[in-house]
Amino acid sequence: MRDLDIPIPKTTKFQDVMRVDLEIKGLNVSRVAIGLSAVIEETDGTKSYWALRHPPGPPDFHHPNCFTARLPAFGAS
Repeated sequence: MRDLDIPIPKTTKFQDVMRVDLEIKGLNVSRVAIGLSAVIEETDGTKSYWALRHPPGPPDFHHPNCFTARLPAFGAS
């Protein structure tokens, strides 16, 4: 597992939905696992932690269990 040097994603807000577009280049692997996560802070300071999957215990977005989204290899069906 390693961090990628990627450009800042383009974000667009539609009412209560946010779209995030990002370009990833230079991956030389057959499949990629992605962990989508967010920390949301409300105006009163309350924080909530969101992910596709959480491991047991406190939030840990670097835990391998969080990486559940998969991308097929480019050109694969």
